[in-house]
Amino acid sequence: MKLRSGIVLSLCSATLLFSFKPQPKSPHALGMIENLNKDSIVYAAGFKMIGEAVSRSISPSFTEEKLQTNITRIKKAQCQVYMCNILFRQA
Repeated sequence: MKLRSGIVLSLCSATLLFSFKPQPKSPHALGMIENLNKDSIVYAAGFKMIGEAVSRSISPSFTEEKLQTNITRIKKAQCQVYMCNILFRQA
């Protein structure tokens, strides 16, 4: 009886041991809304994405030179620039 119980217990243990798969790493990285000038600080803090304000990065009022300069900065950033937004102040 002890042998049979031992075999059943071993089989149950082996089944449990090999039935759980490790969870894959999350495909999502953390990001935050911050000025692109602080990109290296945001990256050093562990964030991989950054969101910038439209008025500071790709505003339609910019000259072509300013826009190209900002696009180059965005491409060279350590964090991936994943969005540009407009935040409205509360009146």
